Amino acid sequence: TGTSLGDPMEVRALARVFDQGREGENLLNIGSVKTNIGHLEAAAGIAGMIKVILQLQHQEIAPHLHLANPNPYIDWENMPLKVPTQLTPWLSKEEKRVAGVSSFGMSGTNAHIVLEEASVQVRTQNVVERPIHLLTLSAKTEKALEYQVSNYQNYLETNPELELADVCYTANTGRAQFNHRLGVIASEPKELMEKLLGWKTDSELVGVFSGQPNSESPKIAFLFTGQGSQYINMGRQLYEKAPTFRQALEQCDQILQPYLEASLLEILYPKDAQNSSSLDQTAYTQPAIFALEYALFKLWDSWGIKPNVVMGHSVGEYVAACIAGVFSLEDGLKLIAMRGKLMQKLPSGGEMVSVMASESQVTEAIKEYSSQVTIAAVNGPESIVISGESGAIATICAQFKNLGIKTKQLQVSHGFHSPLMEPMLTEFEAVAKQVTYKEPKIPLISNVTGTEVGAEITTAEYWVAHVRQPVRFAQSMKTLEEQGYETFLEIGPKPILLGMGRQCVTEDVGEWLPSLRPGVDEWQQMLSSLGQLYVRGVKIDWSGFDSDYSRQKVALPTYPFQRERYWVETNNNFWPQKQFSQGDNLHPLLGQKLNCAGEQQIFASQIGENSPNYLKDHRVFNQALFPTTGYLEIAIAAGNHQLKTSQIVIEDLTITRGWILPTGELTNAQTLLTPTDNQSYKFQIFSQPEQQEWRLHTTGKIRKESTPPTQTKIDLEKYKSECDQTIEIKQHYQKFKQVGIDYGNTFQGIQQLWSGSNQALGYIKLPEELITQTNDYNFHPALLDAALQVMSHALPETDNDKTYLPIGIEEFRVYKNPGLSNVKFPSKITFKAL
Repeated sequence: TGTSLGDPMEVRALARVFDQGREGENLLNIGSVKTNIGHLEAAAGIAGMIKVILQLQHQEIAPHLHLANPNPYIDWENMPLKVPTQLTPWLSKEEKRVAGVSSFGMSGTNAHIVLEEASVQVRTQNVVERPIHLLTLSAKTEKALEYQVSNYQNYLETNPELELADVCYTANTGRAQFNHRLGVIASEPKELMEKLLGWKTDSELVGVFSGQPNSESPKIAFLFTGQGSQYINMGRQLYEKAPTFRQALEQCDQILQPYLEASLLEILYPKDAQNSSSLDQTAYTQPAIFALEYALFKLWDSWGIKPNVVMGHSVGEYVAACIAGVFSLEDGLKLIAMRGKLMQKLPSGGEMVSVMASESQVTEAIKEYSSQVTIAAVNGPESIVISGESGAIATICAQFKNLGIKTKQLQVSHGFHSPLMEPMLTEFEAVAKQVTYKEPKIPLISNVTGTEVGAEITTAEYWVAHVRQPVRFAQSMKTLEEQGYETFLEIGPKPILLGMGRQCVTEDVGEWLPSLRPGVDEWQQMLSSLGQLYVRGVKIDWSGFDSDYSRQKVALPTYPFQRERYWVETNNNFWPQKQFSQGDNLHPLLGQKLNCAGEQQIFASQIGENSPNYLKDHRVFNQALFPTTGYLEIAIAAGNHQLKTSQIVIEDLTITRGWILPTGELTNAQTLLTPTDNQSYKFQIFSQPEQQEWRLHTTGKIRKESTPPTQTKIDLEKYKSECDQTIEIKQHYQKFKQVGIDYGNTFQGIQQLWSGSNQALGYIKLPEELITQTNDYNFHPALLDAALQVMSHALPETDNDKTYLPIGIEEFRVYKNPGLSNVKFPSKITFKAL
C-alpha cells in the first residue's frame, strides 16, 4: 500500500500465510512497483504484474529502490521475509518459480494474482519437413508495406539463428491481414532476404506475389482433372513431405486393396521399371487419379482453401461428387475401381481423337458413323474429342484433313464415352446400385448437362449415362462464368483443364491456378498457387498450413505505424481576417494579400505536407521538401499580380534554406515584395513553424519583360537525333530513389526520356490527378519539376552516390502558360572551366 499504517497490516498477513517452512536463506522476497514508477492508480495492478513477469523472464529479483529506513512498525527480525535492495538471482532447485501480485483499491476492491513461470519448451525435431516456406506480409498502405519489408530484411540479417519455418509460421499466424499484401516463397533465410530486396527494387522474381484483394473474398471453383493426366511419381514430393497428403493417399490405398491386384502406392511410386507401365492401364489409371486428387483436396482443405463449387472432367467428376458429399470415399473408390476394371476387360481397338473444329462441324462429319463413333467431349468452342472404332475414326480424320482441319490422336487404351462402352454398362449399373447417394452439399456442375446438378445425380442411372454421354466441359465453364467465378484451382496432376477452360470464357478473365505441374517442383507449385490465393484475399488457415510440423513462435518486427496526426487543425495561430485586403485566395501557394502600410507588399498562406496534397509526393530522405519549382511558381504568381502581366522574368533565385514540411501540420508562409524600381521587385519567401521564429528560405528578383518575347521554333527532330539514347522511365525514378529522392505519383510526369552528349530530351505531362488544378497555376510545380528532372540527364555522370538538389536559378522566363498541353522539353547544358 505504501503507507505507514497499511504496510504493517499487509506484511503481517503475508508472514502469517507464508511462515511455514521458511527460515535461514529461504525468506520471502517482497517489493513494490511504486518505488520504480510511482502510483499509477487504476493501472497499478497491471504494472506490478508486468514487473513480476519480467523478473520471471530474467530469473532475477529486482532491487526495491530508495529503502533507507524500514518501517519501524514491522517486526522484521521475527518475520520470514525481506525486502531485496540489490539485484538478486532468483534461484530454483526443482520447483517452478512462483510469485503473487496484490492490488488494493481505496474503495475496498482487492485483487491478487498468482503467477508461475512457464514450462521450458522442448522443441521436437520434425521427422519430415517441408522443403520451402511461404512468408506473408501485409499493411494498410503501400508505404507501410515497404517499411514492413525493410524491417524484416534487416531483422533477418541481424538474427541469422532464426529458423525460416518459425519466422514464416509466426508472421502468418500472428499478424492481422490487411489489403496491401505480399507473399514470398523461400527455402532459406538468405533467399528470403534476396527476394525481399528484389521486391523493393521491382525485380521480376519467381515465388514473389503482391496485390490488393477486392473487398470480398473471391469465390473458388475446384476443377478435378480427368484421365490422360497421369504420370509415374505424380505427387511423390508431397507424399514424402506432407503427412496430411500421405495419410489421405494411404487411406485410399487401404480401401482399394479388395479391388486392385497391386497396391496403389506401388503403381504410383514403383520401385522397379516393371510396374512403371501399369499406371496407364485404365484399371489402375482411374482409381489412381481419384486417389491423388482426393489427397490433394485434403491438403488444400487443411490449409483452409475450400471450394464454393466443384466440377470434374469425366473421371474427375467422381472425385468432385465425393467431395460434395454425393457418396462416401469408400463408395466412390469402389465405383471408380469397378468402372476402370470393367473398361479394362473390354476388347481394344477403340480410339479417341481431338478435332480442332466446332461441334456442329464434327456432328455433321460423324453422322454417317453414329453407331460406331460419337462425340466424347466438348472441351472448347473448337476443341471436340471423338471416340469409337478405329476404322471409322481413320476415315473421318481423312475427311477432316482434306478440309484443312487439324486432328490429334490421344494416347488411350480404349474408346471412352463411345458405343464401345456398351458391353460393360449392365454390370456397372449393378455396382452403381450398391452405392448410397445423397444430394450435393457443395454446388456441383455436371459433365452430362453442363449445368448445376441436384437430385438427378443421386441415382445409378446418372452414373451409367455418365459413361456414355459426352463430357460437356465447355458448357460447364460457361455456367461457372455466368455464376461469377473468376478463380479456378485445378486439383490434378497436370493443369490440363486450366488451358482448356481459358478458351471457354471471356478472354483474359480469371485467375488460373494449378496444384501440380510436371517439371516444376511440387512444393514450389503448391505454395505458388497458395501465395496467389493469399494476395487475392482468400482466407487461409495458417495454423492448419503448419499443423503437420513442429513450430514455435519467435520475436518478429511489429507493424510499422505511419505516425500520422489526427488532431483537428485550428487557425488559432493564423492572422485575423481583417489583415487581408481581400477574402479570396489569389493562388494556392501565394495565398492572400495582407493590408500593409508601406510600399512593401506581403502575401500570406498556409502550406503543409498535404496542403496542397501533391506536395507530399516530393520527398527527400523520407521527408516532404517544398520543391524548387514551388518557389518559382510563388514568384511568378506574385509578379503577375503586382506587375499586371504574364510576361515575367525571375532572376537570381537562391534557396538559402530547405523548407521541410512537417507531417500533419500547416505552416504559415509569407512572400515579401520590396520595390527596386517601377518594373521590378526583390522577393523573399519565409515560413513560420508553429510557435517558432520566421525562417527565410528563398530570395530573388522579379521584373517585367522589357521587350516582347519572340517565339523561336525548336527543332525537336534535331534534338531527337542528337539524343539517341533512350532511358527507361522506371530506371530514371529508381535512380533518384537510390540517392534519397522519392518522387511520388504526382511528381512522375516524365513520359519518355532520351539523352545525348551534355543534353537531354523529355516528353513530360501533368499527371491525370492534377489536371483539374491547371487553371490555378501559371506553370504547375509538378510539371516544371519534371522538366528539371530531364535536365539532370544533361549533367555529366558521377561515380559517387551523393544527393544533389537545385539551390539556385540564374534566370527563368515565362513565354507562355503551358495549360493542358503535353510538353517536349529539350535541355542542353554547356560547361565552362572557371
